[in-house]
Amino acid sequence: MRRRRRLGPSALALALGVVRLYAVSGYASKFRLAAVWRGRILPYQAWRNPRPVAHPVGETRYWLTLWLQDGTSLGRPYFVETTELLGGVVMPAGFRAILDRYLSE
Repeated sequence: MRRRRRLGPSALALALGVVRLYAVSGYASKFRLAAVWRGRILPYQAWRNPRPVAHPVGETRYWLTLWLQDGTSLGRPYFVETTELLGGVVMPAGFRAILDRYLSE
């Protein structure tokens, strides 16, 4: 028997088409969308990568909080070996050097 995933209220509203999604200017729609519900704008961020990579249990990781220009924040674990933030965001090569510099202080 195939197991069904349970949806939370916001995911259910999206799945049923009750809430309309909009592209957000300045962001790729694969990363950020917005919904309007009861007069409020609700940002949605990508959480899953269509090509996921399994991370070993003992792999070094750090929790990073990124403050975006629009005033919102995004917190994700950062995997040092693959330079990936959970959710499939791959950081540029120079990011590791910056992280190493601040961790050594």
